[in-house]
Amino acid sequence: MKIIKLKNCLLFMTAINSIGSKWGIKEYKKLLDGEDMIKRLTLYIAIAYYKHVKYQCGTNFRRFANDLTGKNKRTGIQFQWDDGTIVKFEDKDFINSCMFYTQKSKINPYWKENPSKLKCPQTPMEFLFEQGFIDRTRTSESAFEVKHHFAMGKYMKRTLDFLLETPYYKESLKQGSFYFPVLTSIFKEQQKLN
Repeated sequence: MKIIKLKNCLLFMTAINSIGSKWGIKEYKKLLDGEDMIKRLTLYIAIAYYKHVKYQCGTNFRRFANDLTGKNKRTGIQFQWDDGTIVKFEDKDFINSCMFYTQKSKINPYWKENPSKLKCPQTPMEFLFEQGFIDRTRTSESAFEVKHHFAMGKYMKRTLDFLLETPYYKESLKQGSFYFPVLTSIFKEQQKLN
């Protein structure tokens, strides 16, 4: 199990909250509400991590969930925030009514036809689907990725550099450039284009 350390988490959480609904997502501030707040936020970052660090566009849902719950011993990962909190995911965190199939067209073990009928609590993953943070790819019902509004992928990559304090980010700071801004820059840059 690999542990991914996330730095500057308080600054990141402040920035992501300040954008509010400007990304065109239904209720953005709800991301930071409730008991599952850290899990929701960590899942959101994990999807971006898979896309930009592991270079997996259209991440396979079951593989992603199994990595984060530790079922995949070789590729499993956990995220640790800079206050020392290690986020441990369980199967119940991934139950959703969006990802119907695995990559082999079998029913996804995390899929529930109607979570409300089954008295399933709204899980962190179900929340991200319902609030519009995640898109399923059109090519596969087993794959998904962060929803893109105005080239958001570029900014998620910058944000990961910021959170993970990558060598690229550190070199940027040495040269006196704060090239990797917190997420508030996304909306500002979009405003200039309009």
